[in-house]
This record gives sequence, structure tokens and C-alpha cells, in this order.
Amino acid sequence: MNCGERKTAYIGMGSSLGNRLQFLQNALCSMHRSDQSIQVTGVSPVYETPHMGLTPEDSERYPPHFNAVARISSLLAPRQLLAELQLAEEKAGRQREQKWGPRTLDLDLLLYEGVQMHAPELTLPHPGLLQRAFVLLPLAALEPKLILPDGARLEEWLHKPIIKKQQAVQTRQQLHIPQYAEEM
Repeated sequence: MNCGERKTAYIGMGSSLGNRLQFLQNALCSMHRSDQSIQVTGVSPVYETPHMGLTPEDSERYPPHFNAVARISSLLAPRQLLAELQLAEEKAGRQREQKWGPRTLDLDLLLYEGVQMHAPELTLPHPGLLQRAFVLLPLAALEPKLILPDGARLEEWLHKPIIKKQQAVQTRQQLHIPQYAEEM
């Protein structure tokens, strides 16, 4: 079930329904495993962004999102990690009735160390990574010097017009890395 060695991955997290901050914090707790197969090692500040939907009116019809990025260390292979993220979404009451509709929790595998892939169920890096301020800003806050798989510097993408024209405001809300007591 695991890939044998620890790999760093980045998870985009979003919530637009209910207690948005609590859904994000619960997602961190769900990812952070006492068996150490997944360990949360960092978390970005929380950003609030308008809803990104299929039409421009969606940002006015649907509630805004809280977004953040978590850095994890995982023993799971990418597809196994994706399955765990989808299970966490399901436990949070995620309904997949409408593409890009409002949701309690959205977890996206953005980057996985050393892996570039394109499969029906998973593309790495995430195909929307470089087009979404609600992903890039938290990721840059967490890893300002990150080098992307294509060799580009993350910070260079922050100045692109496609990112600059999007609204994303850092909030005062904070997420916390879960802690587990050492087993005796």
C-alpha cells in the first residue's frame, strides 16, 4: 500500500459551506495519521476567495471559499493518497452533484515529489495549479522558494496577469498542524 519511502506532497484545501474553517481543520486531522503513513508538516495561511464556478454569476450566487495548502510527508503512492483525500471529502459530507458547485470540503493533490503523470483519475501537477490564485497564493506563503516540476519558480507565477486579476484575501483565521502524543 505504500511507495516505500517518504515523499513530500502539497494538498489544496477548500470549503464554502457550513463552518468552513472547521472543515479545513478536520481535513488536516484526517490526513495526519497516527500510523505515520501521512504526516502534515506545514500549513499555509487561510485565504478567502469568491466562488469559482462554471459561469461568472456563480461567484455571486454561491458563498465564498476558505482556501489553504497543506504540506505533507507521505508513504502512500499518489493514487493511494488521492483515494485517502477523497475518503476525507466523503466523511465531510462532500456531494459531487454539480461540477464546481459549493462544497463542504475539496481536497486536491497539487504536487507530489518526483511525479509527473496524466491519467484519467489523476494528473500531476494538478492541471489548475498555475491558473488559480486561491492555490498559488497559499502555496507561495507556505513554500515561497518552491521550484515547480518544469523548473519554473513558483514566485514568478504570482506576477502573471491571470493570477493578479483574481481576488484572494489572506484572513486572520489560522489552521493548526495536528499533534499526536508519542505511543508508549
